Amino acid sequence: MRLRVSGARIQLEGNWTVTGVKLGRIDILSGALQQLEMGDTRTLQIDCQHITAIDMIGEELLEAWFQCAQHRGFEPILIALPDKLRQSIRRLWLRYGKMDASRNYGFADH
Repeated sequence: MRLRVSGARIQLEGNWTVTGVKLGRIDILSGALQQLEMGDTRTLQIDCQHITAIDMIGEELLEAWFQCAQHRGFEPILIALPDKLRQSIRRLWLRYGKMDASRNYGFADH
């Protein structure tokens, strides 16, 4: 599990499964949000293209982090999601009532 912050874009990389997400590394997520500054745009692009593996633990962590970004005033969008990841996250968030199927919820189509 790795992140790269560049302006209002965060690139997620690596293994986001229970074995890749270690408690000692979760602080990386909050640190990334602290590095961001509210500039001209409130949109925060979360690039998922380089996630190599994800399971339910990683999806839930990503969803919680997404909400933290919203609480900080950002409008996060998930971009470059591989189809399998997009379907998996949508199912998870729908299952737990965290999204309405008729809304986009930050899933960009590019």
